[in-house]
Amino acid sequence: MNPSDFQHEYDLTALQLIRPGGHSFEMEVTPRYLHHYVHNSYEPFTADLLANLLFSQRLFIDVGAHYGFYTLLAATRHSRLEVLALEPVQESYTVLTRNIERNGVKGVRALQRAASDCDGRALFNISLSSENCSFYPHPVAPPVYQIEVDTMTIDTLLRDHAPCPTVIKMDTDGHELKVLEGMKDTLARFRDLSLVVEFNPKMLKRAGHAPEDLLEKLERLGFMSSSLTTASAGRRSSPIHNPGKRLSIRRATSICTAHGGTGRWACASLPTRRGSAERSAAFSN
Repeated sequence: MNPSDFQHEYDLTALQLIRPGGHSFEMEVTPRYLHHYVHNSYEPFTADLLANLLFSQRLFIDVGAHYGFYTLLAATRHSRLEVLALEPVQESYTVLTRNIERNGVKGVRALQRAASDCDGRALFNISLSSENCSFYPHPVAPPVYQIEVDTMTIDTLLRDHAPCPTVIKMDTDGHELKVLEGMKDTLARFRDLSLVVEFNPKMLKRAGHAPEDLLEKLERLGFMSSSLTTASAGRRSSPIHNPGKRLSIRRATSICTAHGGTGRWACASLPTRRGSAERSAAFSN
């Protein structure tokens, strides 16, 4: 990464109004994200997957919302959907709330919180890239400085919410296991619950976990796993047998987990490198 590319990363006076390719909503973004949303179709497979999945849902929770692409995708495609968006970084949260207001979407609430395993305050890395801010140092977009952020569990967020068909999208750069720890009650109460989770082996290692620890956690929660890769050659899907065994994961691999018998499922979408095919996961009973 060239540091000069990031000179306006947190500069809200440099915001530009864009319409992401293939979508009806508008977003303000800092200049570097023109490449993400205008010059390319942003995560088309994952966006398609979510848009279709949400037809039968009542609640969407966007954990790590950044500027609100998935929040706006959900709210503009499904006007009756309730949307909760969590984003802890002040600049990104400001852009998120502006984008929600600009599109006039109803039933959307933004919270300046980081999802975790407890309620409180914690140190958080502000990275060179605003989309890679995390509790752990990013290997490619290193921390610039640290701040304290408010943390919240999903259980606290949904404590007074009646169970309903729900999708949680989780983009937390290695903090996924902590977020899962903070949603034990939610997993017990919300029987119709789906997860779309970024699976980033490098960031899981930075968090002190082996990448397969996430698979093993999902297995203990009663999920089964399979993998699917989207590339120029098409989609390939195969089961992951005995996910509790140690796996040799050298590069990003798409992982999908499904809970047998309940219709509950989770799919892991993977960070992409510039110019590479999107890697994502999908599962259908």
